[in-house]
Amino acid sequence: MTAQCMEQVIYKGDQFGMAAEPLNDYLCSQKGISFDPSNTACWRGYYGKWEITDKKLYLIALEAKIDGNKIDLHYFFPNQEKVFAEWFTGQIRIPMGEKVEHIHMGYASVYEKDLLLNFKKGVLVSEKIIDNCCGSQSKRIKFETMLMRIQENEGYFKAILQKDNE
Repeated sequence: MTAQCMEQVIYKGDQFGMAAEPLNDYLCSQKGISFDPSNTACWRGYYGKWEITDKKLYLIALEAKIDGNKIDLHYFFPNQEKVFAEWFTGQIRIPMGEKVEHIHMGYASVYEKDLLLNFKKGVLVSEKIIDNCCGSQSKRIKFETMLMRIQENEGYFKAILQKDNE
């Protein structure tokens, strides 16, 4: 699998790429949605832009194609300029710093640090920074990081299986 391009998130006034797909849970609840993949670096078929304001996660932009037609945020959320992601419970990983190891699969590449943001029903409940370059990092943290990256890529495998079954 090709490394995937990241969606964007604005957090504390800065814009970051994120190694997560919070829209996926919403899309899974909508039957029959099939985006046109734009290229092998974007198997999900869309580009989202997000913002965290007052500890709430909002979808503020969406670009995709369905059956060759361009769609945006209003396709799913008419008359809304930003959408509170109440459907999302999970973790968003924001890679920070230089890439220290390129892994050609999903979001598995390793960066100097990871900012982990945990959400419950769209509300930020905790955050933690992991230093991936620190020599004293425990084996437990490294193992947790590896498991996290496997879970991040789980959505891709489900999407591929779903498309094969359609």
